Amino acid sequence: MILLIADSVCGGFGQPGKKSFVHYSLESRGLDIWDHSASGMSTEQYLQFLNTGKKVSKEQWDVCIDSEEIDCVIIALGNVDGKGCFQSNNAFSRFVPRRYRSEKIDPRPYYSAKVFKKIVQLSENAIRALVRGYLFYTGNLTSKVPCNQMEANILTLLDKHRDSKVILISPSCINERLFPGSFLRFEKLNKLLMKLSSRDSVSYFDMRSKLNKNYLMEDEFHLNQQGHQFLKG
Repeated sequence: MILLIADSVCGGFGQPGKKSFVHYSLESRGLDIWDHSASGMSTEQYLQFLNTGKKVSKEQWDVCIDSEEIDCVIIALGNVDGKGCFQSNNAFSRFVPRRYRSEKIDPRPYYSAKVFKKIVQLSENAIRALVRGYLFYTGNLTSKVPCNQMEANILTLLDKHRDSKVILISPSCINERLFPGSFLRFEKLNKLLMKLSSRDSVSYFDMRSKLNKNYLMEDEFHLNQQGHQFLKG
C-alpha cells in the first residue's frame, strides 16, 4: 500500500478525477493508494490533521492510516510552506490594501472562457503581481512556514514512517516574475529535502528540474495535463 501525502500540485488540482502524475504512475503498476492530498495543505496543517483528525479541506479523502500496512510513503509537500505570505514588518506594509493581505495575494490557476470576465480576472492578477513585488522589495513577504519549522515537520513524518520507504518530491516550478523572491525560498526547501533524502530508506525526486512553462497552468504553479502526462513516466 502506498500513502500519498500531497498538496494540490501532486494531488491533481484542476485535472480530470483530480489525478496527478503520481496517481497515474502508481495505478499503471497496479499499486493501491491511500490518498491524503488536499489543496492548500502545508506540513504544519498535515501534522494538525494527524493530531486532530480534522481535514484541511472538504476535498481531502477520508481514509484511515494503519502504518503497518504502508509499504511506501510519498511526501509531496512544500509548495504551500514556501509560498510568499504577507507579514507586516515595517511601515511600508500599511500601504497594502486589506484585500491582498491574505490568500488574495496568490494568482488565479485558470481564467474564465467568457471574454469580459477573463479581462477582469487578468487585470486582477496583474494587480496581485504588483502587490507581491511591492511586498517583496519592501521586506513584507515571508515564507508561510519557516524552513527550519518545515524541516522539523518533515522529520516528524519520517519518524512516524521509519519502517516504510519514503519518497520526497520537490516543490513545483515557480516563476520568479509572478512570485518575487520564490527562487531563493524554494532553493532552500529543495536543498533541505535533498539533505533529508540521505537518510536510510528515503529518496528524493526533483520534479522542478524537469518542468518548464509549457507544463504549467496559467498560474505557472500547478501542473497542467501535459505536465502530469510528462512526469508519470
